[in-house]
Amino acid sequence: MTVASRRTAAVVVCAAIALALSTPAAQAQELTRSDGTNDVWVSSGGGFTRAPGSKHADVTWVVLRHRAKRVVLTVKLAELTKQGAEVVLLGQFRTNTGLLRDAMLFGQVGIRSGYVEFSNRTGKSVACNNVAHKIDYAANTMMMSVPRRCLNNPSYVEFRSQSSWVTSTYEQVYVDNPHNSKAEFTGWSKRILRG
Repeated sequence: MTVASRRTAAVVVCAAIALALSTPAAQAQELTRSDGTNDVWVSSGGGFTRAPGSKHADVTWVVLRHRAKRVVLTVKLAELTKQGAEVVLLGQFRTNTGLLRDAMLFGQVGIRSGYVEFSNRTGKSVACNNVAHKIDYAANTMMMSVPRRCLNNPSYVEFRSQSSWVTSTYEQVYVDNPHNSKAEFTGWSKRILRG
């Protein structure tokens, strides 16, 4: 090996080491959506009508983080109270393999700290150990954290979500989603790659 080729090799090795040292650790890929207030809808057993001024179920922002081991969905509501029969956060996930899963976080009378149900798109319960959740009434946030293995370790995830609040008499349901200003959203978010 000539002196020039050794120098070139040394420069290449040093550049590779510098690049490796400067590359940040993998972080979660995420999608954040802001949602304006006053776009809540209410149903009293029939179709949905606008509920202007209602803060119940009114999403102000949502974040989906696709981490190395978990997919975390967090929403902030305009107002999250312990009044009413229940508050619900629905997260629907679609993966690169076509897998569809629903996760529903319920905060109900007697169980205000909440619990999660995990199911396929037909509503059949699907086993998924270690789904974490938190309902923070002071911060007006609801969070679900699903292990990636429960979604077959996807390379990307698309999602949609909706919040709902049910009156104590179960006569009215208030809903909002962070994707549009309608009562429902049937599309999907953009792809969120694994971090």
